[in-house]
Amino acid sequence: MLSYGSFLFIGILLVLFVCLYYEISRRRRIHKRLKSLEAELAGSSQKLAAALQIIHQLQARLLQQEQLAGIGQLAAGIVHEINTPLAYVSNNMEILEKYFITLGTLSARYRAWRMTLGGTAEEMVREMEGLEKNLDLEYILRDIPDLLEDTNAGLQQINNIVREMRLFSRVDCQRSFERYDINRGLESILRVVHAQMASHAAVEKDLQPVPAIQAVGGEINQVLLNLVINALQAIRGKGPEPGKIRVSTWQDGAFVYCTVEDNGIGIPEENLNSIFNPFFTTKPVGQGTGLGLSISYEIIVKRHHGEIMVESIPGEVTKFILRLPVTQNQH
Repeated sequence: MLSYGSFLFIGILLVLFVCLYYEISRRRRIHKRLKSLEAELAGSSQKLAAALQIIHQLQARLLQQEQLAGIGQLAAGIVHEINTPLAYVSNNMEILEKYFITLGTLSARYRAWRMTLGGTAEEMVREMEGLEKNLDLEYILRDIPDLLEDTNAGLQQINNIVREMRLFSRVDCQRSFERYDINRGLESILRVVHAQMASHAAVEKDLQPVPAIQAVGGEINQVLLNLVINALQAIRGKGPEPGKIRVSTWQDGAFVYCTVEDNGIGIPEENLNSIFNPFFTTKPVGQGTGLGLSISYEIIVKRHHGEIMVESIPGEVTKFILRLPVTQNQH
């Protein structure tokens, strides 16, 4: 017979066995659950990565659409800027065509004289002088270089306008950070919008010497264009009287600053905290998408690790301030 001590020992073993069994079962369940969670997490990570890719694609499309909208706003002014030099280039070409016909007439008469060799030399000289006087040859020869110079200047002006416009078509093709001159960018934008602003706003510039910054130039140009167009619209919204737009740049340590200021209608205080929100706009339907400042915030703050700030006194002044790092090494 087993003693009491033996039964106690066996009982303890059974209890330990049962406890061990339940512990093993619990660990198996935990392991199984962990495997399941890992699978779910992997699936969620893939879905998240796909969702982020879609978001980036949508952001790129929104940026492109806003860029095209800005170019569309400039279309009338660009046509005017190109038509002006094109008109005098065309006029000069018509005059040059008449001049060449005249010179052709003179050349044909000269060839005829050489073939006939009739008459005295004195008669030929008198006839040549009379023909030159009637055709106003002296004026033609004096005017042709001026016409060619004006024509070349007009073609160069058209070429400059086209080159400036190319700055606003680089958002998709230029995605890397390169050296960017913000003063040059501002000058280009002001030239492109000159026709639109001529009768509505005077422009004051205070562009200090600043270093080139590391930036996606096409994106910064899009922000600057948006701020200048907004300033012009604010002035128009205030009334028919011409307004003033002031642009400034300067350097402070490792940062370059740029301001765009106007004396238009201003921004109500209750809207200052909302203007960078997507689709927020106070413009009439059809005159604004509400994406311009939101995309500008995305470009300056998230893409370029800078700041975009606004100050406004309704009815008096609005100032947007950009603060951009010279280098992106620290980010």
